[in-house]
Amino acid sequence: MLAEYLKQNTRHQHDLLEEKFNSKKIFEKSYLLEDYKRLIALNYQFLLNYEEKINDAISDKFKAKIRQNLRSKLPLIKKDAELLGIDLKTNLELEKINSEAQAIGMLYVIEGASLGGNVIKKNLEKNPNFEGIDFHYFGMYNQAISEFWKEFILALNTYFPEEKYPEVLKGAERAYAELINYKI
Repeated sequence: MLAEYLKQNTRHQHDLLEEKFNSKKIFEKSYLLEDYKRLIALNYQFLLNYEEKINDAISDKFKAKIRQNLRSKLPLIKKDAELLGIDLKTNLELEKINSEAQAIGMLYVIEGASLGGNVIKKNLEKNPNFEGIDFHYFGMYNQAISEFWKEFILALNTYFPEEKYPEVLKGAERAYAELINYKI
């Protein structure tokens, strides 16, 4: 299935991204507010640059399958960034997204971050360094996280024929590369 193909072929990039943000510290309760601000700033910049472009590149058919109208993350992360006093950057001029397959590959990374964000939120809520912090972005789907993830994976696995897998992978790799290379 496509989801497993993407997971296997982006594992190294996923690990590099977790390393960049000291993700292990989240589970050790040694994650600091400054670490979290960097994480929010990076994700904000990525979403600012790509959320609309991805949405524009995806067909109405796929959007309907995943209820894309309920998945916009930019307003929530912007709210978190503003509450944390993060200096918000402006949109960068980046390469356009070349195909729907690549856009959905990029969306795979974004939706995976939402799934992981639920775990991040639960752990940071137990960390005394985050007392009084609201997690709008990482708490986006709340109790429905499993439902939204399963819905996305089902659509992903049934939408593309196997010969399109490499093109979807290019999009996922591009998303990871952007996130890994951003300087925040």
